[in-house]
Amino acid sequence: MTEPLDDTPPVGTIPVRAAPPPAPARTSPVATIVALVAIVAVAAVGFTTLKRISDLEERITSLAAGRESLTSLTARVGIMEQALGAGGQGAVDQSSAAVGSALGPISGTSWPSGEPVTVDPADGTVRLFLVAAHWCPYCGATLDALIPAWESIDLGRVEMVMISTAQDPTRGAPEEQYLAEADPPWPVVIDPALGPIAAQLGVTSFPTWVATDGAGVVVGRFGGMIDDVARFQGLIDQLQASTG
Repeated sequence: MTEPLDDTPPVGTIPVRAAPPPAPARTSPVATIVALVAIVAVAAVGFTTLKRISDLEERITSLAAGRESLTSLTARVGIMEQALGAGGQGAVDQSSAAVGSALGPISGTSWPSGEPVTVDPADGTVRLFLVAAHWCPYCGATLDALIPAWESIDLGRVEMVMISTAQDPTRGAPEEQYLAEADPPWPVVIDPALGPIAAQLGVTSFPTWVATDGAGVVVGRFGGMIDDVARFQGLIDQLQASTG
């Protein structure tokens, strides 16, 4: 006969015990140090990257401020310099309106009347001529800035005259619509299709500014938009000071 199975081990035997759980692995000090060094290195790289980004942002801000300062300075001192920008449209011969030369009468069509008009730069009035094109965004930005503030600008002895030229029906709003919507408070003379006035003033870009004293002598010329009223006022003040 067989004995019934029993969980009690026979006398003289040692029950087999379950194997004890393995001891937790111990990390060596060297491995710990290596891991810490790696973490510090990653953190340092991240900090350096953030620092470089911050430095780059500061440099971009500084460059933008420097560019604005240069633009402002050019607007203020340009009245005494020949600084026409390149790359615009217009006649390339500037000899007739070079600084120091006498500017002859300017004839065209008055806007909005459509009547013939002649402006004599030698009639004793100090003038600032703005040459613009209806499709030029920088001309539009200049008008958008100056027209609403025109009543607050102290022109003193200076008269501003706008020459509208280089008409192109395929670009921007038509000239008549452009002028009607802008409604400039200063005199406007139409010079059709880069006509004689553009050649007379030596236009090579838009907008172009030409300043004359009361005797019609060109005392300054430059190119570029002026979309800040304070800068324009500074230009007018400088023009009055330079023409006595």
